[in-house]
Amino acid sequence: MKRQLRTFGLISLCLLVSAGIWYVLDASEEKTNEPAAETGEETLWKADRKDVALAEVENENGGFCITWEDDGAVLEGAKGLPLNEDAVDAVRRSASLIKSQKEIPNGEDRLSEFGLDEPKLRVRIKDKKGKEAEFSAGDPAPEQEAGRRYVRLDNKVYLVEQSVVEVFEKRTEDFLSVQVTPAYEEASQNVLVTKVTLHRAGEDGEEEPLVLVYSDSQELAGYQVNSYELISPVMYPAAANTSEEFLPSFFDITADGIKAIRPDEQETAVCGLDVPYVNVEVCYENADGETKTFELDVSRPDEEGNVFLRLGGRDMIYLCDAGRLPWLEKRMGDLISHEILSPDIRTLKQLTVRKNGEEVSTVNLHNAGKNDAEITYGNKKIRPSDFQNFYYGLISLTADEVLLEQTEDTSRMEPVAEVVFEYENKEKDQVVYYQEAVWQLYAVLNDSERGFRLSASAVEAVLSDWERLLSGEEIKTRY
Repeated sequence: MKRQLRTFGLISLCLLVSAGIWYVLDASEEKTNEPAAETGEETLWKADRKDVALAEVENENGGFCITWEDDGAVLEGAKGLPLNEDAVDAVRRSASLIKSQKEIPNGEDRLSEFGLDEPKLRVRIKDKKGKEAEFSAGDPAPEQEAGRRYVRLDNKVYLVEQSVVEVFEKRTEDFLSVQVTPAYEEASQNVLVTKVTLHRAGEDGEEEPLVLVYSDSQELAGYQVNSYELISPVMYPAAANTSEEFLPSFFDITADGIKAIRPDEQETAVCGLDVPYVNVEVCYENADGETKTFELDVSRPDEEGNVFLRLGGRDMIYLCDAGRLPWLEKRMGDLISHEILSPDIRTLKQLTVRKNGEEVSTVNLHNAGKNDAEITYGNKKIRPSDFQNFYYGLISLTADEVLLEQTEDTSRMEPVAEVVFEYENKEKDQVVYYQEAVWQLYAVLNDSERGFRLSASAVEAVLSDWERLLSGEEIKTRY
């Protein structure tokens, strides 16, 4: 019996010892896998930013290589293409200083645990003095070390901030500028657009191009206003807002990204640029009076409203939201002026108005629009400011519809008023207003050169101001 008890006690003791050994080993293994204790920042690599000469990167996105020379940065594979200077500078800044948050003990013997046996990122940095550093980046750190990344450098493993590494995860395209067209610099009025040509691919071949040209410039209310006219597909004045809204939209176009660098024929065709949906050519003068031109090819918008762009002379295809190109779907009807007639007041010698059933009244002008202007109605003098306010109301009459072809037959319409503009060069323009409907008039310029439909009330207001002007009343601007 005693022998049995001794045997049982010995077995129990062995089990307890075995359990203790297992516990110690398990605890030791858990401790080994715990993150290293915080040891403070350590500088792994440092160089003056201006002395960083090379950043060569291999990553899952294809990598990139940037060298810095005396005359600036050079991006391998993108020679001659515009760089995103901020993105390039961010690489140089990160390449000048690499700090670790802690070192992983025995990390070199456990590379697979940190994704460093087959790293997804390899970086080589070199400064102008020939000093080099190479490091590779593995997996993100676990949750308790969120925002950090395992890095191997000089046969040691460290934890570094993710922000140190992420700049090296870019691709070559990310360092190219997405600024497609030149800056407009509207505030300093450094750009004068002289001609815009829009070629569009239609359903049955290419449509007749839209050609817009600069025609004149005049000062209105202290501002210099440029005017334009269409010369194709018709000769016609352009809308008054052309210089403020339409033309600036060709400048400062920024793409969402870059689709291809130095695309071949197949890539060009896939992007729909082998036969562009729209080709636009813009001619302008800069502040130095130099004539500049740029040309842009645009694909047809896809179902998501995106287009591909290619700037002439730049071997690159951009991806862009079509909403940034407000001119893409513009047609002639969107660009022509809806004003009935708007001659420069400085060219005017005489203005005659005939209201239906009433006698003709004529105002004579001398130096109109100038400081020494004289305006007379018979023997009566009219204040130049009153005439000017009336005149701007007259030339601001805007049609709801412009008829360039197949103008209406006015033989059965009742004439409401006739306005004749006589100029210093002895030429004349005539506008006749007819009653087409109760609230609508139909205006004809120069015996059906073109026709307009407009509100009857707007014309009535102008004719009322004419009567008040002739009677000597003050005319205040309505516009």
